[in-house]
Amino acid sequence: MKINFFLITGLFLINSHLNADIRQFKFSRTNTDLNELTRIVSIDAVEEDSVTAFANEEEWKTFLSFNIPYRIIIPVKDPKSIEMTDVDLRLVNWSKYPTYQAYLDMMASFERDFPMICRIDTIGYSVRGKLLLAACITGDLEKNSQKPEFFYTAQIHGDETAASVFMLRLIDTLLSSYDKSEDIQKLLNEIQIWINPISNPDGAYYLNDSTFVGSIRYNANSFDLNRNYPDPPHVSQPNTHIRQPETLAMMVFASQRNFRMSVNFHGGTECVNYPWDSTPARHPETLWFENVSHEYADTARFYSPLTYMSNFNRGVTNGWDWYPVFGGRQDYMTYFHNCKEVTIELSDCLLYTSDAADEEDSVD
Repeated sequence: MKINFFLITGLFLINSHLNADIRQFKFSRTNTDLNELTRIVSIDAVEEDSVTAFANEEEWKTFLSFNIPYRIIIPVKDPKSIEMTDVDLRLVNWSKYPTYQAYLDMMASFERDFPMICRIDTIGYSVRGKLLLAACITGDLEKNSQKPEFFYTAQIHGDETAASVFMLRLIDTLLSSYDKSEDIQKLLNEIQIWINPISNPDGAYYLNDSTFVGSIRYNANSFDLNRNYPDPPHVSQPNTHIRQPETLAMMVFASQRNFRMSVNFHGGTECVNYPWDSTPARHPETLWFENVSHEYADTARFYSPLTYMSNFNRGVTNGWDWYPVFGGRQDYMTYFHNCKEVTIELSDCLLYTSDAADEEDSVD
């Protein structure tokens, strides 16, 4: 296999700019078996003629053994679009990303300011010891009620940053509107809503606690957390990945709750993705999943520019039809916890953009 000078340069730039173990790359969709490759690398996007994926060191070595032509993608850092703040996001009109301390302070302020309807729980800890937090929001918080529970989580991929601010703003909206909106008051009096804004803090604050610059998809152990969960029994070759601290914490948390529905928010495209991700067979309640997914996508499009969520089937896709995923949280929650989970991709934009000039490094 011939490696040109630009590839060597590209790899050096990636290794010095991000995590030395993580590579982002593209390869042709033609004559490739995605069902096999998705077990080896972390597929991020599938287009008509190409696939974008990530790989840690071990995954990369395995991928190279297939001798598939590929093109390295060099992340372009754009500090102007990554504005961080140490203050409460409400003071800057939600226009910046929070530092890790600002995130902790804001989560604490929700419980402090609304103690009758909000409690902040620690789900667990990341590889580097960062807190995995969740806000429990409901009316009559102190009562041990048997309300249905809903779960929202974001930023399982550390470089998909839009959703965490979205979740913080959702927490603030629910709390600040409880006494003002009859609809929100009725909602919270009848159910418990749990919101975990950042489920991969090590990937988000990879370089340091003050910035999302340098954030990575994987966790600090170079694992994609959304490929790290147990597979349902319908998967003939279930993944045997070492369960990461973040994954184990989320599994224990889910086992202790009574979640009926949940959403895992991502970035990178715009759609609602419903189970199954890990088999072409349809979920028995596929019609329900499609209806709920279209309700969200149609509403989002109504209040957004015409091009928003315009791909797939009006912004909705079955997971397997898009591309197979094994070890995903969506199928894990849906099968093992009888919790109907969907994945919502909020934005085409990630933290990093890939300049066309930086995508010329290739192996043919």
